[in-house]
Amino acid sequence: MNIYNAPNTYNEDEIKIWNILMYNDFNAFCKGNWEMVHNDFEEKEFYAIQGSKTNYKLDWTLQYDSLAAYKEDWLHQSRDFLKLDFLCDPLKVLFESTKLSKIKIQGDLALVHKEFNGTFEVKGAETIVLDWISLFTLRKYDTDWKIISFVGYLPKQ
Repeated sequence: MNIYNAPNTYNEDEIKIWNILMYNDFNAFCKGNWEMVHNDFEEKEFYAIQGSKTNYKLDWTLQYDSLAAYKEDWLHQSRDFLKLDFLCDPLKVLFESTKLSKIKIQGDLALVHKEFNGTFEVKGAETIVLDWISLFTLRKYDTDWKIISFVGYLPKQ
């Protein structure tokens, strides 16, 4: 299995969703290129909730009330990420340590569980641990899927 391609068991819609949440997301982030993912979002509907890796739901917050706010933070995080001196190819680490563990499509909506489980070894810095789940909601417009929201950094248990 090629880690840079959607699993061959996926149907056409699942492949499109995988390309948005895995291929486009990781390649764009590792290049600091927002334009590679901009069209993967539905700007009018977009919002995101921060789960803070805690089971205590009262600590969850509305993190982004607009795509513009998310874009600004995404670019900041990507710039900081690209400054690090990784011991392994970060793109490879992302693909090896992340999977879409569940895709549920109902009509023109999809709920996707994106599970992170790995580490980045960084020269001269602490190891970055990837250990959470993010839930993405996508809506289908004609033949294209678009991210309309997500709940990020949820604990796995």
